[in-house]
Amino acid sequence: MPVPRSRMHDTKLYDLLEVSPDATSAQIAKAYKVAAMKYHPDRNPDAPPETFKEISAAYDVLKDEHKKEIYDRYGLEGLKEGMGAGNSGASSLFDLIMGGSNRHNHHHGPAKGVSKVIPLKVSLETLYNGETKSVAFTHKLICKQCNGSGCKEGKKRVHCRACHGQGIRMGISRMGPLTFQQPIQCRECDGEGEVIAHKDKCHLCHGNKIIEETKSLDVVILPGFSNGKKIKFRGENDQLPGIEAGDIYFLIEQEKHSVFERINEYDLLTKMKININESLTGFKRTIQHLDGRHVLIQHQPDHPIIPNSMKKIPNQGMISMETHHTGDLIIQFDVEFPPISFFQHPNIIQQLESILPPKPTLNVPSGVNLDETSSMIDYKSESHPNKHRSQKASNDSTEENGGDGDDDDDDDQYVDDDDDDEDDEDNDGQPKIAMPDSQLYDLLGVARAASEQEIKKAYHKLAKTHHPDKNPESAEKFKEISFAYQVLTDVNKRRIYDNYGLEGLKEGGGNSGGGGNMADILGQFFGGDSSFGGHPFGGLFGHSNMGGGRPRRRKGDDIAHPLKVTLEQLYKGDTSALEISRKVICSTCNGVGGREGAKQTCTSCRGQGIQIVTRQIGPNMMQRMQQVCKDCSGEGEIINERDRCKNCHGKKTVDQKKKLEIVISPGSKHEQQVRFPGESDQAPNMEPGDVIIVLQQEPHAVFQRNGDNLIMKHKINLVESLCGFKLVLTHLDGRKIILKHPPNDPIAPETYRCLKGQGMINMRTHDTGDLIIQFDVEFPSEKSLTDPQVLKHLESLLPKRSHVDIPQGEHVEEVHMIDFHTTKSAHDDRRGNRREAYEAGGDSDDEGGHAQPGVQACRSQ
Repeated sequence: MPVPRSRMHDTKLYDLLEVSPDATSAQIAKAYKVAAMKYHPDRNPDAPPETFKEISAAYDVLKDEHKKEIYDRYGLEGLKEGMGAGNSGASSLFDLIMGGSNRHNHHHGPAKGVSKVIPLKVSLETLYNGETKSVAFTHKLICKQCNGSGCKEGKKRVHCRACHGQGIRMGISRMGPLTFQQPIQCRECDGEGEVIAHKDKCHLCHGNKIIEETKSLDVVILPGFSNGKKIKFRGENDQLPGIEAGDIYFLIEQEKHSVFERINEYDLLTKMKININESLTGFKRTIQHLDGRHVLIQHQPDHPIIPNSMKKIPNQGMISMETHHTGDLIIQFDVEFPPISFFQHPNIIQQLESILPPKPTLNVPSGVNLDETSSMIDYKSESHPNKHRSQKASNDSTEENGGDGDDDDDDDQYVDDDDDDEDDEDNDGQPKIAMPDSQLYDLLGVARAASEQEIKKAYHKLAKTHHPDKNPESAEKFKEISFAYQVLTDVNKRRIYDNYGLEGLKEGGGNSGGGGNMADILGQFFGGDSSFGGHPFGGLFGHSNMGGGRPRRRKGDDIAHPLKVTLEQLYKGDTSALEISRKVICSTCNGVGGREGAKQTCTSCRGQGIQIVTRQIGPNMMQRMQQVCKDCSGEGEIINERDRCKNCHGKKTVDQKKKLEIVISPGSKHEQQVRFPGESDQAPNMEPGDVIIVLQQEPHAVFQRNGDNLIMKHKINLVESLCGFKLVLTHLDGRKIILKHPPNDPIAPETYRCLKGQGMINMRTHDTGDLIIQFDVEFPSEKSLTDPQVLKHLESLLPKRSHVDIPQGEHVEEVHMIDFHTTKSAHDDRRGNRREAYEAGGDSDDEGGHAQPGVQACRSQ
């Protein structure tokens, strides 16, 4: 459906602070601090002073919600008008926003006052027909009794003692993180330098020089005005002594209409519901237009109306003020299908099948295994356990496979994603726990469902009892309690622990892939030595007898390889072989790189493996940084070329090809990982990393996967929708499924039906998802129903038409609809030019009191 084209938004202030227009207040404040520190004159004297002023002005606008809203909607022009800088002659962004004036402006008249924007809500009927609205508002006028002096007759103003008649005082101002002294306006005299004694103040304005008055303005809204149009009344805002009165802007805000929607500025959209009888055999309807006219629509039966199709009536939309052309009235149709009770009439199915286009022939292959299923279920109304899971995208899963060449290969471990754990529910609606482990909860003496406040309360109580300062014998207990508290108060760690226990916490902490022990957990959470000997947590995790132990070698990087798989492989399961290239320790030199004693300390880095380099990043600005030594590649040692190993040439490793057998289990997901521990590149004094195979699902021609569900689209014709049908589906495992749909349940377009238990299997719960079918109903083609007798018979069979009273008289206009997508009216050729003209002149404001082409004429009372 066509949508209105929006005007280009002004993003200059956001660009100055280098933030996006949807940035939060905190992000804007942070960006301002960075820019202010960069361009402040005290820190960067070479930077143009105007840059810092513009950055400060931009921050002043964007931190104020009201100013930010005006800027987002109307740009700098609207901000200028709303802040009284309409004719200030601003030469920079700072002058524009802060109210400064251009030094080259030779206008010697009084300064321009603040302008005011008043929203004016109008109906769509008003914008279509035009109307004059009288709008009352309050503004300030110069007091007529004292002529703006604020004093009684014969009395004078005296110098302000606070500022000694200067009107300004020195004060401390803050602009973001910066503090500096600058002149500020005196509060006692409001910057005038003079004050009035209380007994000498004017009785009418009480010394304020101005009074408030209610005034009415006649706002003339011409036919075709658009939403957001501004109508300007010059000099109608507040009057202040020595300042020219500002302008009043009335901002047109269109109210939502119950029938019509305005699109593309010139077109109108409405929705109409018809039944299937009217769709096939034609209809007559009337639409009451915005000006009160009744538009009579007559549709012939030789062009069936398809659900959600759109027709348009030329020259029945909004008028364009620039070109005086009229847009179109677009009608979107909703076709209502018969209810179930309609098919209880005898022989109705047979008669419909004899009139409507026939069903397609069902070809059932002979000698093929057929899986005949029961009738489909309405997907949207069925509450089944896998429905909520199908609405969530599958996340990464981790699966471990032992390497082919290892003697102690690990068994395959399939770890599903966390979202499925949250989705799998018991009968009472509570999440299932895959691996119920409550050791940490038992340490703190709380339940698994305890809140964070309850956990904190229990920890503080136990910490006071077992703290080493109070109870030295409970040092080990205190560390166990602290570990449990740190895990259970972290949302991510607690979720991993609840789902997979302590073993899952170890793998989720960054060491998934075998070869580790529970000492890794302590290293992650407490930053201690990875050796576990004598640690008080040994008793907690069953490792108290590990002894001192030697420090574990640093682990190498993991390497990921993508593997493209089909949806059939993910459904049935499969085994695939992948050949990878990796580096292994040279067998000739055993990873030394040369003969014994040939290693020498690198002279470039003095054996440190890193070098300190200095580079210039700006005028008088140098940067010192560390980088890996290029001579020794960070090892701190080098080997002369004559002493290097002939096999690895001093690299200590050689390339090797290896085949991995990848087991794809039924129910595996896209982006799921199959991990082969220790099969990555080898290096001296380093534990090899893992090879991670990432499954990449290829698009399927028929099915789409959504969680554990499968989704497919199928098109049926109208007689199948009304009279039932049979359908043969070929599933992912090659089975032929026959779907039977009864005739007493019509299928409307965009309807979803469900086959229970025909989706993907869940690897953890072993439950099976559903097969969801989205139906598209194909209506009879044009000219297929032209026989009057057939149409009359069809009309008698289908539900009766909606009763419509056709009005009579001059206010009824008969029109003809044309197809919206395939036809083009005469004014469409000029729409692009008209739109450009509108955008070019859309920001210009219509002024009151001037009769010019395309300019609003307004009157004041």
